[in-house]
Amino acid sequence: MTGVRQGCILSPLLFAIVMDWIMRQSIGKKDGLIWADGTRLTDLDFADDLVLIDKDVEKLQELITAVQQEASKVGLRINSDKCRVMVTGDWEGRSDINASGAAIETVENFCYLDCYISSTGNCDKEGYELAKHHPFFQSYSKYKRARKSIYR
Repeated sequence: MTGVRQGCILSPLLFAIVMDWIMRQSIGKKDGLIWADGTRLTDLDFADDLVLIDKDVEKLQELITAVQQEASKVGLRINSDKCRVMVTGDWEGRSDINASGAAIETVENFCYLDCYISSTGNCDKEGYELAKHHPFFQSYSKYKRARKSIYR
């Protein structure tokens, strides 16, 4: 028997360690966006939700390919059906990105950890209205209502 049992308290910790290893192996010193202090922002990750960031389409594709290769070494894969590309600012040229052999859809609005942002950088009421129709938001709203009725 290998691995840990489902529900084991070690599972999230081990998964976080593996994801951290994948990202450290994948990210180069010149990937991502440069902050004012010279540091770089290449990814946002929380459990299995991952955002990869770059200012150049070719470098972003290279980053996705590197993450894919490192993830495959530990038995993980990118589900291209759950991936999206959002272009912001003055990105010119093509925006076609591939993962796991399939093209990733380009979108105007993006949801990360239940927060919607648009390609203009806004998180306005229109984004909120989009979020309300997301299946997660609907099930979470039902959970909150049920929880309130239990604790009244």
